Amino acid sequence: MLLSTFPMRSAMRRSIFISAVSGWLASFVALTNAADIRISDHPSYDIVLEGTISPGDYDKLRDLIDPGCGVLKYNGRLESTSIFLASPGGSLTEAMKIGRLIRALRWETRIPFDYPANLRRKIEAAISLKNSNSFLCTSACFFVFVAGFMRSDDFPSPGINPVLGIHRPHLSDADLKVLSASQAMASAAEVRTVVEMYLKEMAVSLKYADLMFSIPRDKVRLISRAEFDADLSGYVPEIKDWINARCDKGTDVEKRLLDVLEERFGRRERLSPEDNALRGTLLKKLLVPKIDCEHDVIEKLRKDALRAYCGL
Repeated sequence: MLLSTFPMRSAMRRSIFISAVSGWLASFVALTNAADIRISDHPSYDIVLEGTISPGDYDKLRDLIDPGCGVLKYNGRLESTSIFLASPGGSLTEAMKIGRLIRALRWETRIPFDYPANLRRKIEAAISLKNSNSFLCTSACFFVFVAGFMRSDDFPSPGINPVLGIHRPHLSDADLKVLSASQAMASAAEVRTVVEMYLKEMAVSLKYADLMFSIPRDKVRLISRAEFDADLSGYVPEIKDWINARCDKGTDVEKRLLDVLEERFGRRERLSPEDNALRGTLLKKLLVPKIDCEHDVIEKLRKDALRAYCGL
């Protein structure tokens, strides 16, 4: 049996969260109920998944979607494009079911970051967070996040890290007690096969399978900012290339020149008036049309996905 509860008993190690460690450890046992999956009242957030992912949560998410028209049941009609994840983990199999639904609908996934305290409070209020200890995405939640057609970076500052953690998927102690050693080894191998197949399906490097299986079940390893930026942020790689082929109309020289100017601007170098003017011209020529094009392309993909989901 592939039971997939991912307990999180150890503290996360980043210094910004040291003060919260005791709260997480004390409250984890209380986070045993099924996740609360709801429509957000805030215009910046569509759906919020909060709490432990449990069997039946996939059906909860589906129940938010009107099977006749593929829009959310909320104040009439509202199309969803994103889901905010605030979960310490839970059922791996349920997380994968939810993930596949999110990918099929071309939704964006969003997760907590280690925001400054005042901003964190605003975001918790915006999503009506019911338990501040849920402000993380670890264990099975990782599998929901990577399913995003677009994996959002809500705070692109290099110093702000995602609260995204992994560790080894495992069988429950109750299941292990009734297995022989050989059966336990075979079950563990089966879990790994399922995990690797899912990550490949979601276009995630299998190095994360190696990484998570190297972390003890009672520990959590946070994904670094560098790893997030390199492997997990933005559109899935194949779609990113496909979108760029349709929307990136600049010449190679123009794109490279803009990259150089943006790098200098990002380092807060003082640009000459000529360079500032050139940067403005290139942004207007390359970036603005690209953003508009990307928006139109993604909107069509999402509408087509909803129609396919609804059988229209």
